[in-house]
Amino acid sequence: MADSDRTEALMSLPDVASYLAMGERTIYVWAQQGLIPAFKLGATWRFRRSEIEAWLESQRSGPVVSTPERQPVVESFEPPVPTRTVPPDSPAAIRHWVYEDDPTDKAIIHKSTCGHCNDGRGRKASRLSDNRWHGPFASLQEAIDMALGTRRKTVRTCGACLRGVGSFR
Repeated sequence: MADSDRTEALMSLPDVASYLAMGERTIYVWAQQGLIPAFKLGATWRFRRSEIEAWLESQRSGPVVSTPERQPVVESFEPPVPTRTVPPDSPAAIRHWVYEDDPTDKAIIHKSTCGHCNDGRGRKASRLSDNRWHGPFASLQEAIDMALGTRRKTVRTCGACLRGVGSFR
């Protein structure tokens, strides 16, 4: 082990969460799952700042922005030609579903990959008579339009698969 490894101060879980501007619970789960470089001292997770910085750099997508040279302005832009497209009727295509629940007067929009949606079949094998699934819809906007057309008191997206998209009514 190099001397610098021995003398480098260790970061605690709250230190790493603050440094990455993330929740402590997320960092804890990532450490348990081996998604972030960490080790345990007794019952406490510890992190080396140099390893966190190297890991953070490995997570980068896109170019490094620290180069001082300016790129020339491009007058015309040609969008890249897609190399592979997924047909809209393919199981690999993400579709959206709208779930109507009569007792709560809600319409909830899900992705087909959501565990609550299960590609329009719901979590339970049998469907109750007081709820309905509509779809699939090729785009989120189509699903939103359909959900708003239900005239339900509440129209929102699923908190699991479409977190942050929000409520519409």
